[in-house]
Amino acid sequence: MNNNSANGLRTIRPNDPEYSAASACKNSRIRKHPSEIIFCTSEQDVLQAMHYVVSHELPFVIRSGGHSYEGYSLIDDGVVVDLSEMSSISVDAKGKIASVQSGASLQKLQAELAKHNLALPAGTCNTVGIAGITLGGGYGLISRKHGLTVDKLKSVRLLLDYSKFEEVSPLHHDDLFWACTGGGGGNFSVASEFSFQCVDASPAISFRLDWSSNQMRCAVNAWQNWAPFVDERLTSLLIIATQGKHKVYCIGLFLGGKSELKSLTKTLIEACSPPPTLTLDQHSILDASIQHNVSRVGAEDIGVEGRFSLNFQDGVSRFKNTSDFIANALPANCLDTINHFWNTPPPGQAILQFDAYGGAINAVGTDKTAFPHRGNTLFSIQYQTYWEREKDDAQCIEWIRALRTAMQPFVRGDTYVNYCDADLTDYEKRYFSSNLDRLREIKQKYDPKNFFRFPQSIRT
Repeated sequence: MNNNSANGLRTIRPNDPEYSAASACKNSRIRKHPSEIIFCTSEQDVLQAMHYVVSHELPFVIRSGGHSYEGYSLIDDGVVVDLSEMSSISVDAKGKIASVQSGASLQKLQAELAKHNLALPAGTCNTVGIAGITLGGGYGLISRKHGLTVDKLKSVRLLLDYSKFEEVSPLHHDDLFWACTGGGGGNFSVASEFSFQCVDASPAISFRLDWSSNQMRCAVNAWQNWAPFVDERLTSLLIIATQGKHKVYCIGLFLGGKSELKSLTKTLIEACSPPPTLTLDQHSILDASIQHNVSRVGAEDIGVEGRFSLNFQDGVSRFKNTSDFIANALPANCLDTINHFWNTPPPGQAILQFDAYGGAINAVGTDKTAFPHRGNTLFSIQYQTYWEREKDDAQCIEWIRALRTAMQPFVRGDTYVNYCDADLTDYEKRYFSSNLDRLREIKQKYDPKNFFRFPQSIRT
């Protein structure tokens, strides 16, 4: 480690013993080799780091939580400006406002909010950083009631003119603020801090429904005609998974009581015969979020000590994921397609995860924030594979590619930027849809020199 590159900031280079860990990608299928990793602990540090890379015309990326599916918060032969040590959180309990630095994890934020009986609709993987969740949109287990993370965003502190931090809000640089509500991380500037309008943390019931594997078609059909339309206090996910054996189950969170939840799930439960088994547990929102994040699949399902976070598995670190959005119920021939891939899985674990939309998510217009996947969206589907051995890379990746291709007749053609996919050649249109032209204009206005770029950044 040396302190010479960027005015004395802690910097790790390839010859330093900490380099391997500091340059590791959450997705171990991907390995990149930055020339320097500069760790910032304050806005002043970020200014120094940015002056260094800009004045020397060095390629760079910004890293906060480091959970980019395709490793876009790392770079070969360039500089990583790391904000992970900027993780302080302050809460105005009376005003229900949280000020959160970019490096704070979702779990840390939700734990701090819980002390004040507050919550934020944000994410389904507790270890991700708040910056990435927010800048991409932010779907969570209370989103059908309270919207996306960006729907609670009040302001962001951003680097402007490559030289100073300012608060950006609907009243100050409103166009740039809009771009931060779903325009993706790393496209426009460096975000050092976010301010959120939080919500009261209502009592929550977590639940799980388990069907037999031969009921997959019935379960999907029943769920897709129920989950986007049920009481908005109920957010649910449907999981179709395989690793040695098949699993079909629904998990979710309800902001209410057990008797009411049983009534609301009756239609779903009675749609298939025999009915699925129902498991209920009462939690705070924080505990329920952690429970779902850690225990939604048992050890017999994933073989890694029972730990399973929706988008990243700590024990199985090679993966390939992508996603689609659904505007019309999946027909029978689509379920045949799903069944074919479910029964011809790659090595490791294969998952289709359906995330329910509707409610407060769709109540916001598609152009009111930069996140465009609202309107008539019923749910999103994540296609996921996780495996351990490098020799299985090609087979697992090809399975995802073939599944995504086979699903295209049944989907809308959009992809969630936070579930980024390096295979997409038309990524801008898929990520940003009808909001792309406006995002390009804002990019040109605030980053005319295109300093903030990476393989799937918005083009100028």
